[in-house]
Amino acid sequence: SVVGSLSSSLFWLAAKNASGAFLRTLSVVGSLSPTANFGSADRSLLHAPQESARARRPRKEEGTSSWVVGEEMSSSYEAESSEWTKTFAAGGPPPGEKASRMGEVQEERGRLPPGYQIMETHAGGTETGRRVVRYIASGAFGDVYETVTNDTQVHEAMKIVTAVDRKTGLPLPDKERIRRLRPHLLEARVMLQLGRHPNLVGIRGAFRIGNDFFFFEDLVPGGRTLKAVLEQQPAKTLSPEQANVVALKMARGLAHMHDRDHRHWDVKPDNVLVDVDSAGSIRVVKLTDFGQGSTPAYSSPETLALLFPSTTPAATPAATWTTSTIIATVPSAAAATRASRLHGAESVAAASQDQWSLAVVLVEMQTGRRVASAADVANVDLGEIGDNVLSCLANNPLRRPTMRAVVDALVPLVADGTGNSHDATTAASADGAPPPPDEPDPQVLAQMHNNIGEALFRQTASSKEDFDWAEEHLKAALRLVEGLHGEESKEAATSLNNLAGLLSAQVRFLSMYVTDVAYQGKYSDADPLFRRALEIRERALGHDHPDTATSWAWIGDNLKKKGDYDGALPILREVVESNERALGKEHPTVASSLNNLAG
Repeated sequence: SVVGSLSSSLFWLAAKNASGAFLRTLSVVGSLSPTANFGSADRSLLHAPQESARARRPRKEEGTSSWVVGEEMSSSYEAESSEWTKTFAAGGPPPGEKASRMGEVQEERGRLPPGYQIMETHAGGTETGRRVVRYIASGAFGDVYETVTNDTQVHEAMKIVTAVDRKTGLPLPDKERIRRLRPHLLEARVMLQLGRHPNLVGIRGAFRIGNDFFFFEDLVPGGRTLKAVLEQQPAKTLSPEQANVVALKMARGLAHMHDRDHRHWDVKPDNVLVDVDSAGSIRVVKLTDFGQGSTPAYSSPETLALLFPSTTPAATPAATWTTSTIIATVPSAAAATRASRLHGAESVAAASQDQWSLAVVLVEMQTGRRVASAADVANVDLGEIGDNVLSCLANNPLRRPTMRAVVDALVPLVADGTGNSHDATTAASADGAPPPPDEPDPQVLAQMHNNIGEALFRQTASSKEDFDWAEEHLKAALRLVEGLHGEESKEAATSLNNLAGLLSAQVRFLSMYVTDVAYQGKYSDADPLFRRALEIRERALGHDHPDTATSWAWIGDNLKKKGDYDGALPILREVVESNERALGKEHPTVASSLNNLAG
C-alpha cells in the first residue's frame, strides 16, 4: 500500500502554512460532492488515461446495442499508470434490471452470463474485447470462464480474482487482499517470463476493473486434468503408449521452464491439463499452476526437507500424504525466483524436484500407484521407461538426469519419435520438437508487464522482492513501449513516469506477518526518468498541456519526498497555474494540484 496520505503532524503543519490553498481546494471539491474523499483526490492530477477496460453485457432484447455496467474507479496514489491500467465502466442496466454485482462487474448471483463483454480501449483509441462463452468453475479466489476474443476468435480461460468480500460487497482488508491476489500475480509473472510453449499454459492478458483482477490464459478445448482422466479409467491408469506421450509433452514443457531458469515445483496430475479424443489419442497436454506451492506426495526428499525442516523425510514418507496437502513455504516463494538465484538447500532441491515428480506421475499413470522412492518401483515392470524412472528417483540428487536428458530419453518411446503424432498442432519442426504457438502482440505484452508490475507494487507488496519484481516488469514494459512507439513518444513518457513513480514511492509492506516495514523510495534514480518524460511532453504537447503539468507534478512530488521543499514549492505552484490556464480555476484537477501544493 503506497503511503499517499499525510501524517497528522505534517497535515497540521501544512494547514498552518498553506491554509489558503487548502481552503481553495475545499471550495472547488465541495462544489462537486458533499462526500468527496480528499485523501484519494490528492494525486488525481496525475491522470493521463489512454488505456482502459470496461465490462459490458447485452440487453435481453436480441440485436440491441450493449450497455456498460459499473462506475469509474477511484484513482490510486500515483495514477500515471492509468496509461495501461486505468479501467472503467459507466452507465447502468436497462430499466427493470438490477445492476448489483459481486465485485465491480459480476452479477448478484456471482456469475457472468454468456455474451457479457470485457472491452479494452488502447492507446490511440483502438478497441478490442472478449465475450463470455460459459462459466467453468469457482474457487476461493473467484471464478473461471471460457471467453472468446471478438477480433481473432481465440478461446481463452478468464480467471477473475476478486478483492471484494462476497457477503458485504466491501473491499477486502489489505492482508486478505494480499493473501488472495499475490499467488496469482506471481504465477502470471512466471508465465510472462516463460513466454509461450505448446505444453505450458500461457498468459494472454491481465488487467484490473475496479476491485476485480482479470487474467486471460490458454484454454485447452475439452481439456480435463490428468487426475480426472485417470479417475475415469477402469484401472485408474493409461496405456503405456498414452502415458509415454503425456510424459514426453510434460517433459518438454518442463525443459522449456528449466532452460529459462525456472522450476515448476508442483508437478502432479491435478496440474496437468489433457485433451483426449474419442479414439483415446492424446491431443494436447499443458502444465498449469506455476508457483502455487509444493505437494508432499510428489516431492523429492530434498524438497520435503525444506517443507518440514524439523522432521526427517523418513518419518513422513511422501506416499502417505494426500494429494490435496499443499505446503506453500520455501518452494512457493522460490517459484517466482530464477533458479540460479537460489542457494544452499533450495538450490539442491530446485535442481531435480521436477524430474522426481515427473517420474512419480509417470508411475502413477501406468500403475495407479504413487511411489516415494526408487525402491518402490524396483520390482514393477514399467517396460522401456523403467530405467528413466529409476534415474529420476535416484537417492543422490546429483545422479538424477537433467530435464533435457529426460526429453531425449522419452522421444524414442513415442510412436513416431517426436511425440507429435497426437498433437493438435501443425507439423513438427525438423528436430522433432513441436512448433511454437502464436506469440503475443508486443503491445499486449507491454500492457501485461505494466499491469502485473503495478499490481505487485500497489496491491500486494509484502516484501522487498515484490518491489524489485515490479521494477523488472515496469522496465520490460518501458523497453517494449520504446520499441513500439519510439524513445521520444508520448507513450514512452508515460512508461517512464510509471517506472519513476515506483522508484520514488514510499511503501509500507502489509504482508500476512509483517505490517510495519518501511521501504524508502529511490528518489535520485527516479528524478532523471521524470525529467526525461517531461522533456518529451514539452516538445510534443507544449508547456501548458495538462499532461505536461502532470510531469511537473511528478518532479515536484519527488523533491518533496526527498525533503527538498524549497525546490518543490515553485514547481507545484507552477503546476497549479498551468492547470488553471488550461482547465479553468474550478476544474477538479486544479483542486488536486492545490492539495499537492498545500501538502
